[in-house]
Amino acid sequence: MTKADAYSLCRHLIETNHYLHSWPSGPAHVYVYESAVVVFGLPPNPYLAKSFGLRNGRVWLLARLWAPDGHRPNLLTEAIAYAVREFHRLELADLLVAYADPAAGHEGHIYRAASWTALGPSKETRGNRHKPGNGDAGGKLRFARGLTRIGKRSLFLDFRF
Repeated sequence: MTKADAYSLCRHLIETNHYLHSWPSGPAHVYVYESAVVVFGLPPNPYLAKSFGLRNGRVWLLARLWAPDGHRPNLLTEAIAYAVREFHRLELADLLVAYADPAAGHEGHIYRAASWTALGPSKETRGNRHKPGNGDAGGKLRFARGLTRIGKRSLFLDFRF
């Protein structure tokens, strides 16, 4: 299977099975760990990096995470750890951000188990109010993972919105 075929297969799996039924817009980096798929993408909010005091914009999202129903325990936590390690080698980001959607039954336990920093709920905006699971970040629980010294330091400064 070629790299392009694998990418297409992962995209199909996400669009068919993930609760959002969509692929992140813009560039994406995809990692497969056993039967789990992890997708990193650029944030749709161009000001996200500034909210962490980062001027260079080197913030990416863990945009999609999926594994088939009935997967073995700890698979998603291990998949995140693997994907973060591999993504960090690309030296594209100082900080990763992920959202858990309580309206879809996601409370962020996987991110906590993977040692991400819980940042609390994101703010609702007019565009995402009353639309659970719409892919926007309003009302979701935010988590972050510093990849570099700059990214780790930004988690503990008071720039978060």
